[in-house]
Amino acid sequence: MATVKKLLKYAAIAAVWFSAWLIASMLVKNSVILPSPHEVLQRLFVLSSSGEFWLSILYSILRVVFGLIIATAAAILLSAAAFRFTLIRDFLKPFITVIKATPVVSFIFIAFVAFRGNFDSLPAFIAGLIVFPVMYESILAALIATPKELVEVSEVFGCTFYEKLRYLWIPTALPTFVTSEKTSIGLAWKSGVAAESLIAIPGLLAIGTEISEAKTWLETTDQFAWTLVIILLSLSIEIIFSFLAKKLTDKIL
Repeated sequence: MATVKKLLKYAAIAAVWFSAWLIASMLVKNSVILPSPHEVLQRLFVLSSSGEFWLSILYSILRVVFGLIIATAAAILLSAAAFRFTLIRDFLKPFITVIKATPVVSFIFIAFVAFRGNFDSLPAFIAGLIVFPVMYESILAALIATPKELVEVSEVFGCTFYEKLRYLWIPTALPTFVTSEKTSIGLAWKSGVAAESLIAIPGLLAIGTEISEAKTWLETTDQFAWTLVIILLSLSIEIIFSFLAKKLTDKIL
């Protein structure tokens, strides 16, 4: 019953936003500036009938998810090392600051030169690079915030490294990790697709390439259709991750 109520609530919220979009498009009366939901959904249906549409989605998913997984793994390992050794924390601080302060487009153009001849890996690299500081700082902050009393108790009882990891560090950092990963999924999609769009290599099967081509030819309806695809994919991956994270959390905590 609770699930049905939640679905109805989200459906009602979506209906309100789609109604606002419809009213705005009716006021503008220009599909080049703001196409209607009907036009976008109709165009999405047409696009979905081609194999290139699904291949572009598949390759973009692989790039974004790969970058997200690599960045998450690196963040877990390096945050644990930084928590254990202050020198590593200080050494990584300038790197983290530079990534957070530098615009994504700057990294994309730098990587465009560095990845010449291997553009297929560039979006994954950019997605991972943008996600890494978020995950690293969140996990590190959670570890640092671990109550000292619990650490002292584990020392007094002579807990092994595995026992501390299983019953202290992982339960402490897991809630923060889950929240940060949900945020990172959206960041990975935005940065990864932005990289695909800016490099816009002819023949590169990617959502970003399709958006770039639509922009070039002022196909606003196509841009909206592909943007809707990105939103749906991001939400789908987040839902899958939330489901898996809940199963993991229930097992560990």
